[in-house]
Order: sequence, then C-alpha cells, then structure tokens
Amino acid sequence: MNDKKTIKIMQIIPSLDVGGAEMDVILNAPLIQKNETLELTIFPYHHQGLLAERLAGTNVRILYSSETIPFLLRLPLVKKFATLWRVFVTIRNERPDIIHAFLPVSYLYSALSCFLMGKKHAPILLMSRLSGNYYFKQRPAYKLLEKYFCHKIVRKIIVNSKIVGQDLWQENITEEKILLIYNGIETEKFGANHSLEFFKTDFFKLT
Repeated sequence: MNDKKTIKIMQIIPSLDVGGAEMDVILNAPLIQKNETLELTIFPYHHQGLLAERLAGTNVRILYSSETIPFLLRLPLVKKFATLWRVFVTIRNERPDIIHAFLPVSYLYSALSCFLMGKKHAPILLMSRLSGNYYFKQRPAYKLLEKYFCHKIVRKIIVNSKIVGQDLWQENITEEKILLIYNGIETEKFGANHSLEFFKTDFFKLT
C-alpha cells in the first residue's frame, strides 16, 4: 500500500463491450469514484469497447489500449504473452493499491502480474466471479491455473449468488476469501408494480 490517503483501484477487464460483467463495471464506476478516498482506473487491455462512452463526462479514468496490433502479435500464443506483458507493465507503472479483475482471463493475467512483481511490491488482488465455472469444461487449463495458482494469490473473491460461492468452495477457496454481494437494482429506474395489469397482453387472454 502507498502512503497516500487515497486508495488507488485498478479494474482490469478485456474490454468494455456489451456484456454482464462490463455493465457491472460501467454502472458501479461512477459510484466508486464519488468516494473521495478512492481513485478508480479502468484498464480494458484489449480494446475500449462501446460501453466506455457511458463514462464520458465522469471522473472515471480509462486506460486505452492500442487498437492497431502488429501481424506477429496476432498469433494466438504470441498475443497471450504480449497481453500479459502489457498488463504487467501497466500495473507496474500505475502502482495501484488494489487490482479488481473481471472475467477469467483478466484474473489469470492479474495474478501472474502480481506474482512477477513479488510479494513486497504486488497490489492486493480481488476478483469478481459473476457466473458459474462452466468455462472449466471448455478450457480445463483454466481450472488448474485458477485452483492451484490464482486462488492462492487472490485476497478476496466477490460473487453475486450463493451458487457461484458454492463453486468456489468446491475449488477449495476458504470461506474467508468469498464475499457475497447481490446485484443491486436502480430504484430510480425500476420500481415495484403491485398491479398485474402491467403484465397483461392479448397473448394471455383466454377468450
């Protein structure tokens, strides 16, 4: 941790394209930034994404990645190592106190970067898992890397349901590391409607 009173948080995500995790980042970023003790930076390490426009006019800082990629870096394995290096260098240069990783690949890149920085200089690593670990079936290598490497480095894992927390428990994550925070509802936009008239359409008419 640095000596400043302001806590520097870096949220790491592949992009801010349309998606559930991406919407979670976009909706909560301005709220986090309102806290005078927090300084938030979002790092979409692949590309900016369409949802980034929603943060225009806010004080949320976004680190933009280069849109042009040399041909050699488009090769899958080379691209992975180049992305890891970019994430590591960015974390090393920015010196955040806390890294908050969204989505599995971001989690892996962030954990590897913290490992390369060493315990003395590495920031605190948090991860949000917002869905089940179904991706383990498609990419078994992630299962091994998360279970035996990433999970040992992460300080807290934030989940949005008990089912997701149970997945982590089965992956040998201790209960102390799991933090359950349910998805919120924007009450200014969505209110309770006590009348079923709201849901009635011609489709449900029996006559």
